[in-house]
Amino acid sequence: MDFYRSLHQGGSIGWARRLVYTLLADRLCVACVNEETAELCGVGFYYFNRRDIDEGTVHEGFSGVKESFRGKGLGTLLRKTAIEHFGRSGIMGVSSRVSADNQPSLRSNLKLGFKIVEVYYDKGLEKERYYLVKRFDERTN
Repeated sequence: MDFYRSLHQGGSIGWARRLVYTLLADRLCVACVNEETAELCGVGFYYFNRRDIDEGTVHEGFSGVKESFRGKGLGTLLRKTAIEHFGRSGIMGVSSRVSADNQPSLRSNLKLGFKIVEVYYDKGLEKERYYLVKRFDERTN
């Protein structure tokens, strides 16, 4: 939670998702740690929402890399690790929502074979966003 707060100006994950992540962290979270310093560099949190249950996918609820480690491919590595993990578990794919102005995250998703399936305006964030899906039965670039 401290890591999440550090990337979100002190904001936190809602209690329901926090409970799920606490109980199922070994199955629904991916982390990147600096081997030399044992410092947490990045995380990816995944969960199931109604749409994902209906479509057989798992949703990337949050993925973030500490500022000092950005631009080194860690975000892509986190997603790739999650794709490999969930691909072995019988899930059919991964979904993600990305703001149009978050080009590093969007590039990472597209590089790994995610396809934009919906473009919408999020009134709460006041941003254009993309809903992307990576199907495991499709080839990765």
